[in-house]
Amino acid sequence: VTGISGSGKSLLLKMKLARETSLADTHAMIIDPEGEFVKITKRLGGINLNISPESNIIINPCAIAVTELQITDKDEELEALEQYDKKEL
Repeated sequence: VTGISGSGKSLLLKMKLARETSLADTHAMIIDPEGEFVKITKRLGGINLNISPESNIIINPCAIAVTELQITDKDEELEALEQYDKKEL
C-alpha cells in the first residue's frame, strides 16, 4: 500500500486486518517498526513481539511450516467451476 502521509494507508490495513482475521480461522503477521498496530493486535487477541537487537527473538523467513488441512466442504466457487467443466465436456 502506497500513498502520501495522512491518506489512510494504516487505517486501510487495520480495517483489512480486522475483517479478514474475524471472518475465518485466519492468522496474520505484520512487521510494524512504528508500533501502529499494537492496539488493534491486542483488541483482536493477537500477540505483539518486540524484535530488537536486545531481544532474543529471531525470524527465519526460510523456515516453512507445513500444515495439512482437512477439506470437509467444497467451496462454492470450486463447485461452480466443476459444474461448468461438466457442461463443456
